[in-house]
Amino acid sequence: PNSISKHSEGYNIDTADGLGYGIDGHFHNYDTSNNISYVDIFQLEPRRGKASAAAISATCSSTENEKTIDVNGECILAIEGELNRAYDTLATDRDGDAEGTVESEVYALGTTTPLDEDQKFIVVVANADLTPAADLQIGCRTWNAREYQDMITYQLEDLSRTPSQLQDTYHGNATLLFSAEDIATDSNFTCPADSPNPTLRLLFSTTDILQGGIHGTRSQCVLGLHDYHDPVDYWDSEVLCYAPKHLYGETVDCSGLTTPIGDTLREPSSGYIEDPADNLHITEIPSKEGTGFRWRNGALTVQLLKVNSATNVAEYTLQNASYLPAKGSNRFGGTYAEAFTAVDDDDDVIFTPPAGTDESGLLHETTVYWHLGDLSDGIQRGTPASVPCYGDPSWSSVWTQETRGLTHGQYKALYEDIETNKPGVLEAYDAAAVALRAALAAGDETAINQALLELGKLLAANPDLAKYHNYRDYAPGVIPDQHLREIDQDLADDPDDPDNNDNPTGDDGTPALVDDLTTGTGTALNREILGPNFAIGRRTWIDLRQ
Repeated sequence: PNSISKHSEGYNIDTADGLGYGIDGHFHNYDTSNNISYVDIFQLEPRRGKASAAAISATCSSTENEKTIDVNGECILAIEGELNRAYDTLATDRDGDAEGTVESEVYALGTTTPLDEDQKFIVVVANADLTPAADLQIGCRTWNAREYQDMITYQLEDLSRTPSQLQDTYHGNATLLFSAEDIATDSNFTCPADSPNPTLRLLFSTTDILQGGIHGTRSQCVLGLHDYHDPVDYWDSEVLCYAPKHLYGETVDCSGLTTPIGDTLREPSSGYIEDPADNLHITEIPSKEGTGFRWRNGALTVQLLKVNSATNVAEYTLQNASYLPAKGSNRFGGTYAEAFTAVDDDDDVIFTPPAGTDESGLLHETTVYWHLGDLSDGIQRGTPASVPCYGDPSWSSVWTQETRGLTHGQYKALYEDIETNKPGVLEAYDAAAVALRAALAAGDETAINQALLELGKLLAANPDLAKYHNYRDYAPGVIPDQHLREIDQDLADDPDDPDNNDNPTGDDGTPALVDDLTTGTGTALNREILGPNFAIGRRTWIDLRQ
């Protein structure tokens, strides 16, 4: 346990973190705050100690987890190691501004001993089938996260392989046994261009949410603070803030929470917030998916499981596969450290966590998910009760609605009052966004700091602009280009993100990229361009949303 209440919004408990218990911290809007589209599992972030897109600050500080950067006498937050701190072999201190060696601040579950840089472990993945857009990078090697999940699950379960027998079948059967030192100094493979430094990372594209590639759920169910069967009646920020008070009697100050749109901030009842030790992290999958249970309410989960560094013998216990997701004989959903036992007693399923807090061999766990409800809570419905957790019967319909993005009317409503009543504000925002993009492309830290400062000041002074800033990326690729502001057309056709212009919308709302029917011959042309049932003299258009 550490002191990360800034990003945990008060959820800072003293019980052992990990399986069936609490967490070290919760970082909401990780991608937006850090202006990145990836999550480093170990804190090997190359922008560590540099400017964050999170916010400006009234006073400059060098306190651990509160470091700021002075930009012409004003302060902006720095990217720091609030979460996922590990042995840092990138020769920077935790503030990112000096050479040196940093001791690990990641602790093995149930211990007070830092994780050694030479500690061996394997990396396992769960729920990647619900987040098919994620890529996993270990050292310089990359996989689609689901491919990695299925590869290692098959070897661990079906082949019963030991850690030293695990083989990377995508990269010449290389080893899948690692240490933090191995990962950070990987010289056996070439890192991808968009992630050039060795690291342990989950990577995403900026359009992955709208394309349905990231699992959406609520923090309160991922963290085991609420039973997914019950209605979601409180905002996650409320639940996270008040959890220490209801569960552990801690004195917490939730006055800094922003009042939700269309609702009044109110304290959840003590019965609403459940103790994480009750193991509500486990969700029975919907019957249409199959049978079994998912960990962390379906959030993409990456775990590091302990291996004896001297003998390479496994010191982990895997969750019993008979309880994990399956459809018939087909196992899916990955694997992870033992987290529960399930007992069928009069058709009731009873969950119990392992007897010892560290018996499963879990060294570290990170869960990543799309905060389902941001769009509904803030724009479409304005009430948290209508946005359930995964496992609820109405979850699929809400997830579908949210991935449709903004309607034209909702999009216009985000900025038209600013345009009418605050002349020059949108133009200033556009200039700051363009300047930031150019500075990031050039790697000019001075220009980056200045652009972030200008952007942060604008957002702090204009809450309605901050709302537009938060939701504008739900529009490109959904609303036709001619109805987008110019800055958002640029977002739709981002040259730095080739995945973001695969199917841009044209002036009439139909796909703008059309294959040339005059090129290519044979049946492949008919199948791929003309379609399998094409008939001369007849034109049928089916517009499939990507």
